[in-house]
Amino acid sequence: MANLRSLVYTLAPPDSTNFPTEFLVYNTNVNSQNNGGQCCLWTVPAGTTWVSFEIWGGGGGGAGSCCCQQGWPGGSGSYSRKTVCALNMGGCQYTVCAAGTTPMSPVCLGCAGNTTYVNGYGLSNFCANGGAYGEVHCQQFQGCYTCSVPYPNCCCAYGGDFNVHGTRSTYTSSTWCTQYGQQQAAVAPNTVSGPQLGPGGCINGSANGSCTGWFPCSVFPGGGGISAQTHGGNCWCGTWGAGGLVSITYG
Repeated sequence: MANLRSLVYTLAPPDSTNFPTEFLVYNTNVNSQNNGGQCCLWTVPAGTTWVSFEIWGGGGGGAGSCCCQQGWPGGSGSYSRKTVCALNMGGCQYTVCAAGTTPMSPVCLGCAGNTTYVNGYGLSNFCANGGAYGEVHCQQFQGCYTCSVPYPNCCCAYGGDFNVHGTRSTYTSSTWCTQYGQQQAAVAPNTVSGPQLGPGGCINGSANGSCTGWFPCSVFPGGGGISAQTHGGNCWCGTWGAGGLVSITYG
């Protein structure tokens, strides 16, 4: 009888040279704005008969805020998966590009997320678009308990065997109207569970004090960036959207 442990698929390097191998392509500066992403040209090793790609687009960036503004975060990037099979794929080449992070936006519109894509044998228009941009408006905090679920652009995935569009982010006005609102920044499909919560930014002149502190980084890969929100005082930039990722498994 076989040892059950020997049947567990972990992608750990075994004795057999035919066992599946996995590697990732992304920019390791995940907590830096506008990091440029990561591209490479990959040549499939000899003896390979299948390659499986998973790709995530970059998250949309949050908006900046001045005076009395609140709003919603950037949306998440999309996701796609594709497997290519052939009797001998050795020598095939693929151009692999993982999306970069977005810049920090100082204005009331954030930046849409960047696209992740792979080009090569057996692939056609295989890409995962970046998430929707964040947006803020003046006096948004006056509408207590108001929920906004905007989706200003289509964050779609194409060319895969399985495609999941990006997830929209949302926002709820503050309970006390002139205090902080609550943001829910979407995370990318097939990553962590549940949105990242705000409010984000630095709140000046509000009833609960002068400043609540800086907002967190977006969730890698593909998470939307939190928008800033203010009640007077200084202006603040929104958080950058997280970069994209490519996972390649072959055997």
